[in-house]
Amino acid sequence: DEKFSWVIGPTFYNQPGNYGGGVGFLEANLFGENKKFLIYAQYASADSLFVASYWDPAIAASRFSWRVFVFGRRENVTEYSYVNPAQYIGQPAPDRGSTLNQLSAGLLVGMNLWRGLTLDAEIMPSHFSFDGARDLRDPITPAVLPQDDGWDVPITFRLIRDKRANWHGVTQGSKFTLAYERAFPELGSETRYERAEAGLVLANKVFEEHNFVVKLGAGYGKNLPFQREFTSGGSNLR
Repeated sequence: DEKFSWVIGPTFYNQPGNYGGGVGFLEANLFGENKKFLIYAQYASADSLFVASYWDPAIAASRFSWRVFVFGRRENVTEYSYVNPAQYIGQPAPDRGSTLNQLSAGLLVGMNLWRGLTLDAEIMPSHFSFDGARDLRDPITPAVLPQDDGWDVPITFRLIRDKRANWHGVTQGSKFTLAYERAFPELGSETRYERAEAGLVLANKVFEEHNFVVKLGAGYGKNLPFQREFTSGGSNLR
């Protein structure tokens, strides 16, 4: 039986090129009305961040929801030289390093269309800046910044069908997501770009207490700024 709806948790991790830790607080049943509140901060050698978020999944017990959050991040980004994917054996050569600063605020409004199917829209004004760039192939030669400092104001629409169920940490069911994002110079964005993504999660229970989970995803971007480019995992492998 659940005794507490909140948790305070420290974190620590050690990734190649990035190690650090943080602490967070989560309240999963704020005011006894199933509202959520999260605050988390971490300091790390390559990726420090702060996030605070409030989410009401059912406004006045209706099918509408809303979420507001603030997010700050300081990240050391390493880009790698392009090679033919067939030759990606071993460690690719680092090409350029830069320090990216991000400060964002967001507002999401959603609607539960019917059980397991939701539609939401989110606006997230963000300011990005760079503290400098380093040519990792030739430290003597000054490197060009990935892009100029400025604002990014995208609006994202999502359609989510989530039929998963959880029992003692074991998940059964599927989740399908479609998302379309567009930035608007009319709202202050430095560039106009588009980004579309689709994702599928299939989770099966194995031997009652184990999970076999398959995750698939695909994305398409047009005229993406540096901070919205697709990455290939790891600690933001570019």
